[in-house]
Amino acid sequence: TVLFRSSKANIYSGAWRTAALSVGDQSKLKLNKTTISNSGDYGLFVHQNGELSEFSDNSFQDNEGYPVGLYAMQAGSIDGNSTFSGNRKDVVEISKSTLVSINEVQLNALNNARYHLAGDLTINTLLRIEEGTQIESGQEVGIIVGADGALIAKGTATNEILFTTANESGQVHWSGIIIKSSDARNELDYVHVSWAAGKSNFYYSGWQDVSIGIEDNARLTITNSKISGSKVDGIYVHPGAVVSMADLVFEDNQGRPLVLSANQAVEVNEGFQFANNSENVVAVYKSDFTNTDKNTWVALPSGANYLVMDKINIKEPLNLNAGASLKFSGGASLLVKESGALNAVGTVGDMITFTAHNTGDKWDGISIETSNNNNKLSYCNISFGGNEAILYRGGWRKANVAVNGTLEIMNSVVTNSGGIGLFISNSSMINGMSSNNPDLESALLSSNSFNNNAESAITIE
Repeated sequence: TVLFRSSKANIYSGAWRTAALSVGDQSKLKLNKTTISNSGDYGLFVHQNGELSEFSDNSFQDNEGYPVGLYAMQAGSIDGNSTFSGNRKDVVEISKSTLVSINEVQLNALNNARYHLAGDLTINTLLRIEEGTQIESGQEVGIIVGADGALIAKGTATNEILFTTANESGQVHWSGIIIKSSDARNELDYVHVSWAAGKSNFYYSGWQDVSIGIEDNARLTITNSKISGSKVDGIYVHPGAVVSMADLVFEDNQGRPLVLSANQAVEVNEGFQFANNSENVVAVYKSDFTNTDKNTWVALPSGANYLVMDKINIKEPLNLNAGASLKFSGGASLLVKESGALNAVGTVGDMITFTAHNTGDKWDGISIETSNNNNKLSYCNISFGGNEAILYRGGWRKANVAVNGTLEIMNSVVTNSGGIGLFISNSSMINGMSSNNPDLESALLSSNSFNNNAESAITIE
């Protein structure tokens, strides 16, 4: 038992520290079944180059500072049976450091306590986090999984892993988690990341503030997890990243819940949930759709929609499920070309929507430039396109939908175009009819609805 110690600084490691028990540079300590209480500051502090060769069944009580202070390399020594009570804050403080080891390191869930990150934690080895572990971070402090590292954080439905701020009551945000590693073992399962995105920490087309960022060539599987209270964006995925996602919850985020490429949007499944975000969207930035294995964008639940922020070149077949809602920023469009096709087949009660993101704005529209028989718009509501020309055929054409290829369009509503409702080149096939067929226009008018388009409902040239 160590009582009423540490009245003055007695160890230097990054700064002068005051501790009842300290482990110095190049020193080692076995600490078992020991009580440290009523310290004037830290109960135990371990130098960056110190070592806890054993640590078990200890008790830290009523210390005026943090019960334990150490660095990433020693954090794996802390057991789950030691107890913490009545201290300034019941945490194990980890100073800014890099985790480097030839062996796997495990963070154990603490007994009624959290890990507190006082500075950035960089992971350059395999770090496994036990279910039930809670990690809090100081303002703008973050976790970086380096190129040589890997992170496995697997909680359970009843015992999730928590990453959060050290000051939720003050609404102080920490930085978040950045994945730079291409290790296929990177996994977050039953994890809750809250109150992050406190600073610019992820670069793609400019610096972004994100709760979780997956960088170029990095890999991450994230399932059954929740991102909440983000100051800006929730998850941001670089187009060169490999990501697998399922059953994620986004709640109370001040930015976009999820930002990714057209290829990565196929990872979104029906188990996603959105509530009380500033915008309940899956944002898709300028990119090419080139997937050949997974090719479907699902209908998002909870009234959420895809936000298409720029041009999407569809170069392989893309399916949109019934009920999918796509909203477009000004200047955004869907351009079907090369080996691409757009198959958007809704139902009477579950139409597919293509419209402007903001009321009163217009987007550019849908251009079909392939002869693929899977180009289908059925039970679709297409509105407020025609902002800029999307197809050149004897001149540039502005339309909600422009076709120089093959398309089946049935039971759809085409409205409020800034140009033509439906433009058809004279070398196209529409609903199995040649564009030169004199009955084509009347057949289209009888099987679809065209309203309030600035120019003609249908133009065939």
